[in-house]
Amino acid sequence: MLLKPYLSEIINRDEPIIIDTEYTGQDANIKGMILRHAMNSGFYLQKDSIIFSQIGRASTAHELAYYVQQGKTQAHFQIRLEDFLDLL
Repeated sequence: MLLKPYLSEIINRDEPIIIDTEYTGQDANIKGMILRHAMNSGFYLQKDSIIFSQIGRASTAHELAYYVQQGKTQAHFQIRLEDFLDLL
């Protein structure tokens, strides 16, 4: 998954990981994939630290995504083809 570069940073924070609900009914599957990937990468996440919620247009995350899409700011990271191929 694309979280691998950020797992060590996420683990050291005492904050939940909030994921926008995009795929209704798939929260448990997505959470399971994240937890398995973290464990396979040598990290332990508590399942209660992953929360699904509607982010909404008023959120900072939505605003940042919009500005990146408009070319007004740079993305924090870019996904490479290799990142996807690692998932296969």
